[in-house]
Amino acid sequence: MAEPIPTWVHQVTVFADNFQFHIQDATAEGEYPETLNDDLITSFLALGDKVVAIGTVRDLDVEVTIEIFDEPLDQEDIEEEPDTDGFDQVAQCNIDLPSGRFFVAGPVEDIEHAKKIEVKPGSYGMRIFWKDLHSVDTVGFEGDDSYRIMMWPDTEFEPRLIKMWKNLIQLDESEDD
Repeated sequence: MAEPIPTWVHQVTVFADNFQFHIQDATAEGEYPETLNDDLITSFLALGDKVVAIGTVRDLDVEVTIEIFDEPLDQEDIEEEPDTDGFDQVAQCNIDLPSGRFFVAGPVEDIEHAKKIEVKPGSYGMRIFWKDLHSVDTVGFEGDDSYRIMMWPDTEFEPRLIKMWKNLIQLDESEDD
């Protein structure tokens, strides 16, 4: 698939407190998954109702690029794997945005001041790309990591990790026994 050209591109700096930021419908109440923290540790991704939490390797400001498309992907493009070269991790999921507005914010950011983006109300398929995660120092302050989110209206993906970062910590499930 040729690299699609987005209709809108938003560059956002987000305070990723607790090594995460969220994309959430701006007016509808969204429920976070009960497994939010475990999901962020094991996959850098937690999916809730009208909210997607994205894990980061920095506990400070991170750069996020959000690309929004006018048209849905056709079935062939949905099924085709995206190009993962140059990215540490790639995932796909879906989000419901019934209000037609969503915000991008860290978990402790004042929602009133968070970046809000307007879109056509409805469901969106998302592909998330994590880049240069290895560039961040051991305390999580300095680095060149970045996060790219592509969103298509009326597109539904099978939620999954397409490529997992090799340094991502995996929880030992035997500890739960």
